[in-house]
Formats: sequence, C-alpha cells, structure tokens
Amino acid sequence: MSLLAVLLAAAGACCNAVSARLQHGGLRKETGGAGLRLGVLLRLGRQPAWLLGVVVGCTGAGLHAVALGLAPISVVQPIGVLAIALSAALSTRLERTRFGPIAGAAVAASMIGTVAFVSLTATTARATQVTPAAALQATVLVGVAVMILCAVGALVADHVRCLVFAAASGISFGYVSLLMRASIQQFADGDGIPWLPAAGILAGILIGGWLVQHAYASGRPEVVVGCLTVVDPLVAVGLGMALLGEGADTSVPTAVAEAACAALAVAGVVVFTRSRPGTGLPIGSAASSGRRLAVSTTGATRTTVTARQTVATQHYDRSTT
Repeated sequence: MSLLAVLLAAAGACCNAVSARLQHGGLRKETGGAGLRLGVLLRLGRQPAWLLGVVVGCTGAGLHAVALGLAPISVVQPIGVLAIALSAALSTRLERTRFGPIAGAAVAASMIGTVAFVSLTATTARATQVTPAAALQATVLVGVAVMILCAVGALVADHVRCLVFAAASGISFGYVSLLMRASIQQFADGDGIPWLPAAGILAGILIGGWLVQHAYASGRPEVVVGCLTVVDPLVAVGLGMALLGEGADTSVPTAVAEAACAALAVAGVVVFTRSRPGTGLPIGSAASSGRRLAVSTTGATRTTVTARQTVATQHYDRSTT
C-alpha cells in the first residue's frame, strides 16, 4: 500500500505542476499581464487552458488525499515537494531557459527544508482533539494573517505581490487542513454532520483559490507552487502545535531543528522568487520586466533592443552566458 501511496502522491505532484502552468497561462491570456479583476475571473470560465488547469489541480488534490489515506503523512507529504522542481522544469522547457546556480540552490533548499520539517514533525507530534475553541482561535489568527498579507499585496511590486498572495493562499489551505481534521473527528464521534467546520472549509477553499489566482496573475507559476508547497504544511503543523498541543512531547533540540528546516524552506522560496527568469539585471528594472531597454537613433534609422535580445542565454538567476 505504501508503494501505491508513493505513486499516487508523485502523480498528484505532477498534476499540481501542470495545473499551475495551465492556470497561469490562461490568466495571462485574459489579463495581458494586468491585475486580476472579478470580470476577468468570470471570463476565465470560457478559457479552456484555465479550466483544464482547475480540473488537473483538483485531480492532483484527490490523488494526494487518497495517498494520505493509504500511508502515513511522513511518507506522503514530502513527495508533494516534487511539484516545485517539476513546475520549474516545465517553465525552463517551455520558455527555453536554464537553471542558474542560485535558482537551483533555492529550489533544493525549499525542497530539503520542507521534507525535513514534515519528517521531523510527523515523528514527534501526537494526535489531539480539535476543540471548538481551538478552531475559533485558528479562524481568527488565519483571518488576520490573510487580511494583513492582502493589504501588503495591494501595495508592493509584482514579484513580491505574487509571493505575498501565494503565502496568503497557503495559509488558507493550511487552515482547511485543520478544519478537515475537525470534521472527521466530529463525524467519527457521532456528533452528526459538522456544519460549522464544513462552512469553514468551503470558505477557506474559496478564499485560497481566489488568492492563488491573484498570485498567478502577478508572478510565475513555479514561484506560486513553491510557496504553496512550503507554506501549507508549515501553517497546518504550526496551528496543530500552537493551538492543539501536538508538539507537547517535542524536545527542545527537535523543535530547534524543525524551526531551522522551516526557515530553510521559506528562505529557498524567497530567493527563488527573486531569481526568476530575467536578464541578469535587478528585479524591477526595465530589463527584468520585459520592457524596451534602449532606443538609439542614427539619422532615419531607429534600432530597438529588447531585454530578451541582450543575452545569449537566460537563467533563473541573475547570471547570463
């Protein structure tokens, strides 16, 4: 069963990577690189690439859920980080770019940090009951965090906005994980249909889905996948430890190691965001945003050089060849 779970989790990771690319492409076609508006979201219902991306994403989530039912979380969850590398590989293939050393190290750091964090917490955390009080506290904390990140996202540049909205979406999905556990516990205890947790799950999915579309509209799909893959488990585990007492049996050295792994994963995503494909110039410059770099005129002859034409090979960091 464990082998089947591994295969299903790997297939789910592939689906998540493909889904991100399809949704990002569909959004870009509708927005033209501009911001996401409600009218655009409604038009996406007629965008085949985006719709296919949603279907593929739902399939990936379903495969991952089945895998979790067949094997322990310590086996299944780390496999999900494959989506980071797969998404980046798709972009390099489709856009004919290559990994530079900085981007490669950032992807490796985020994957290693996430796998190590999940593995440590899975072996030390103890199962506890999700009480209504804990669920309410989680709702307040997540709500405040998401609102703060949304406010920040409205004020910052595109590449930072992408990271901020993706992080807010990851927080929402991590909250959904906690409420799903609460629903299962309530139903198993014979307390009837868990209407309140179910309402919270629906709200979390809708809000998280809306935020992730903003992230796709503001930045690169592989950055969004990387952020979601890291933030979602960090939030879910963090809520469990802080509000449910799941980390009560964790020793101080193990807690320090978990914090270090989490910091490594987050740092990898941040560095990866800043080293997205560009021209070797600082992010935010005219070159990195794909604008015209220079215009030289000689008599009646006018020559325009674009950002893509100034380098022989683009990398995922600021190096060029």
